Amino acid sequence: AALRLQSPSGLRSTRPALPFRNILYGGCTCLRAKPESTGEAPSSIKLPLIDRSISSQTYLFLEVGVLLAQLALVDAAFSGDWSRIGVISTDTELLLQKVVLFIVAAHTVVGVITAYAAAQRDLNPVTNFGKGLLFGSMALYEVLQKEKGGA
Repeated sequence: AALRLQSPSGLRSTRPALPFRNILYGGCTCLRAKPESTGEAPSSIKLPLIDRSISSQTYLFLEVGVLLAQLALVDAAFSGDWSRIGVISTDTELLLQKVVLFIVAAHTVVGVITAYAAAQRDLNPVTNFGKGLLFGSMALYEVLQKEKGGA
């Protein structure tokens, strides 16, 4: 069984009969697959210290916010622009440089721990080391919540 389509100009096309629906776009008939519904609820992450879960998308936004804050901290510590325009003093800039170095060292340690925990749960340790390096304990907590087998 074939599906016959005809564009407004009168040209005919023969295509196999598949679960497609027709969509008019720009004067011609186009085919687009119907979205498959898996029926699964989006995964969520339980926040530490409080009994509340948030969606993975919200958690991703939190990770992006943390990354942007870290980039702003690095910029304030090492660019010299912030002290030059008077937003922070040079003493504060030197203190921020020490804070950034501490954060880098701490995130490196957390990245190694995250990679080890990921390997124990059959997850990719390299990717999780990178996440641990960027996001610190947020990445470690995310890995620790996952069950063995990458669930």
